[in-house]
Amino acid sequence: MQFNTELVIKAMQKDKRLFISERDLQVSFIIYAQKLYPGLKFLPEYSYTDKEGNNYRIDLMITDEQELIAIEFKYVTANSTIAIPGNDNYVLKNHAAIDIRRHQCVKDVSRLETYKKMPNIKCTCGYLILISNLKYFWEGSDRTIAGAQFDIKEGSDLKSGLHKFVDGFKVAETHLPIHIDNDYINLHYEDYLINHKEQVQNKKLFKYLLVKV
Repeated sequence: MQFNTELVIKAMQKDKRLFISERDLQVSFIIYAQKLYPGLKFLPEYSYTDKEGNNYRIDLMITDEQELIAIEFKYVTANSTIAIPGNDNYVLKNHAAIDIRRHQCVKDVSRLETYKKMPNIKCTCGYLILISNLKYFWEGSDRTIAGAQFDIKEGSDLKSGLHKFVDGFKVAETHLPIHIDNDYINLHYEDYLINHKEQVQNKKLFKYLLVKV
């Protein structure tokens, strides 16, 4: 199946619009993707159950009715002001706890790997799309010791194996370890948009990370 995820992202960038939520990002992605690929079907919030009875959900499934592409979205923001249609001063939520946000990203990669392994489904590939203005994603942080195994900063490698929080931290008690099957080498962030409404310099830049599974 012919589908270029980066082409859809580039089309969204041309409109220079940020999103009010992760759901807004998902809907916008589908709208732009349908314009570029009118022959494909887009199925948001796609649920499935494996042979052991475990339930899963994929943010978006794309199909030509023969093959499938699975996409997980993450839109993580620092408290900042953006311009949207009808409101030039929309305040985004502040998503704190970078360790937990990175854990969620790695969990999405694992979920996509699990889906691709299901024998009765022809899923050719999956994508994690992260858009954020939290610089700790791409710069990393020396203060996030507990979640060092979930580091996905610029140029880092997400290696196969078990990833978990360091024992002794409260977050380790509530967030389970995650197993990754494959290596994802030299993770790379691209600039998405400069938010000219924001007055604080380190919140102006939105970047995106695209991980192909």
